[in-house]
Amino acid sequence: MEKWYSEFEVMGVEPDTKTFNIMIKFYGKAGMYDKMMSIYKYMRKRFFSPTTVTFNIVIECFGRAGNIKKMEYYFRLMKIQGVKPNPVTYCSLVNGYSKAGLLDKVPGIIRQTENSDVVLDTPFFNCVISAYAKSGDIKIMVEMLQLMKDKKCKPDKITYATMIQAYTAHGMDEAARLLQIEVERLSNKLPGPVSEVDGK
Repeated sequence: MEKWYSEFEVMGVEPDTKTFNIMIKFYGKAGMYDKMMSIYKYMRKRFFSPTTVTFNIVIECFGRAGNIKKMEYYFRLMKIQGVKPNPVTYCSLVNGYSKAGLLDKVPGIIRQTENSDVVLDTPFFNCVISAYAKSGDIKIMVEMLQLMKDKKCKPDKITYATMIQAYTAHGMDEAARLLQIEVERLSNKLPGPVSEVDGK
């Protein structure tokens, strides 16, 4: 671990937090979690403090791996160390719980954000809506859309495409048709990239 760091120094390059984050992400995405955590620990050894981005990477990687225990541990550690979570953090937690079939924990995540200064955004709600859509819980999916609107967060094309796909997958063709009509009516006002919801 120290070899690559020394090589950087020989070249006159001083690794910074961003360098460590890139390496943590690389090993995490490759599923090399021992290596990922070795980089994380070495980062601390060199007196670099983990940032929100650092923790988000670690939380996302463990969540994707289905290691909920470690995902939750690093989320707690993040808060203990005074590093502020952001919408990406909470989205990673939702994805981890969704993958593990633990959607009953998602309302608790939303309550945590309500007791913080985190401003939830469209990608976060898309993440939540997608999780419930995949689980087949259409009722809560619709409730999350309403909560999204109540929070003054605008649904985008991804939001509606996810919901239409969920309706269709569960044989709710009329609900899908009505939502598609609504989307077409709002088409020019909806943010987001072109998707299936545009019919293109």
